[in-house]
Amino acid sequence: RLKLPRELARDALSACELWKELEILVGFPPSSVTAYLEKLSSLSIKAAFLATDDSQQRRLLRTYENTWSKVMPSITGHDLRARGLPPGPAYRHILESLRSAWLDGKINNLQEEEALLDEYINQVQMGENK
Repeated sequence: RLKLPRELARDALSACELWKELEILVGFPPSSVTAYLEKLSSLSIKAAFLATDDSQQRRLLRTYENTWSKVMPSITGHDLRARGLPPGPAYRHILESLRSAWLDGKINNLQEEEALLDEYINQVQMGENK
């Protein structure tokens, strides 16, 4: 019987679960893969990478670690406040939606990001006026 530290045992279990899910994750869009993987430790992801011999699965994990995990919108909460949006849950929703749009290739430059942001802000403001 191994006496593993709690955190290491949790990481090992997470790596096993990820290893089971990898085949399915390969077909998901980058934003969905990122949302799933960012909840896991780097150790869990590396262990699953080493456990699989499938090149697509390895490429997916490598792309997440090297690229997708670093993608963030250029817009921040400060920008949202400067545009007159009151702080609240909408901030998180807008910023996550912008990140997903970048990851999935729905926006490819800052102008497109600004246009999408304007749409989101209009939606939030329309919801407040109801």
